[in-house]
Amino acid sequence: MKRHIRCQSRFFLGIFAFVYLLCGNGVAAEKHSAGWDSKGTQISAIAIDPVNTNTLYVGTQRGPFKSTDGGSNWICINNGLKNNDVLSIAIDPLNTRTLYVGTRCGAFKSVDGGDNWRLMQSCLYEVAVPAIAIDPANTNTLYAIAQDAAWIVAVFMNHETGSWHESKLRDCAFKSTSGGEKWFSINVGFEDLNLKLESFVIDPSRPNTLYAGTWCGIYKSIDWGVKWPVKKCKLKALHIKAIAIDPRNNYTIYAGTMVGVFKSTDGGDNWTYRSNGLAKSDVRTLAIEPDNTATLYAGTVNGVFKSTNGGTHWFEMNNGLNHRKIKALAIDPVNHEILYAGTVDGIYKSTDGGNNWIVSK
Repeated sequence: MKRHIRCQSRFFLGIFAFVYLLCGNGVAAEKHSAGWDSKGTQISAIAIDPVNTNTLYVGTQRGPFKSTDGGSNWICINNGLKNNDVLSIAIDPLNTRTLYVGTRCGAFKSVDGGDNWRLMQSCLYEVAVPAIAIDPANTNTLYAIAQDAAWIVAVFMNHETGSWHESKLRDCAFKSTSGGEKWFSINVGFEDLNLKLESFVIDPSRPNTLYAGTWCGIYKSIDWGVKWPVKKCKLKALHIKAIAIDPRNNYTIYAGTMVGVFKSTDGGDNWTYRSNGLAKSDVRTLAIEPDNTATLYAGTVNGVFKSTNGGTHWFEMNNGLNHRKIKALAIDPVNHEILYAGTVDGIYKSTDGGNNWIVSK
């Protein structure tokens, strides 16, 4: 039996070594100097330091970049990253020197403002991680989405019986209560275990309440992700690409879909279509102004749209945007007139609430 286990271990270590090299972990990360011009680079994520809003981070296919002067100058911060295709960024709100990035091949953590990164050696080491969320009440608690992992086979031991079994990983949500050191799956209750996950948010007022956007609607958990009852799944026929919760009224939620925006005012139980002026745009990202939450922005394949009446009507805000396929949006948490938009061709900045945009170099 022991020999059999050793043989299994060697076999799966071989698989891990192959995946490790496939993900680029055996190759030194490319370095970039200051003075980066974002034009021509796809921006997948934007995160603004809530303590010092002149400091911001963007995720690109060339690694994470950092600016300390509001986007005027940038430097690549990929020391220790083994895969440069960054899909998501999260900043610890209580210690903004602690950052997390999800890449095309694993999740990484930095405790020095992005100067150095460490691969989180867990179930997130060989999967695409398009979303990471941090519990605002306990920042050691994290959630992450893992995508495109169905071809990976893992071996687990049943500690009650002492037997081994194989399991194929799949798109699923993971949780850590140790600042990313250890992770475990929280897919209990999903109607389809192979469900494609796209977005994930935590209710800032009730961190026990979570929302997961999938290719077949929104799932809701009210017990920190332990259960995801099918009866809480709404908008089942829609691909949910973005979810935003009103920070002043957590029962008001917006969902970005391939046909526009939907709104709920009862915590996701019921939804109404709120896309007048969006022309059924494919909505990729949503951002709500923190103080005046009737104002919100939608990043779409047709550019940036703005609503000042809670989504009842939208209007274009594309002056200066040379490329209108928006991948990410962020609002300065102090000066709400300052916005950043990540496109497939660089990052843009507005200082007048989206009326005008300039390329951030």
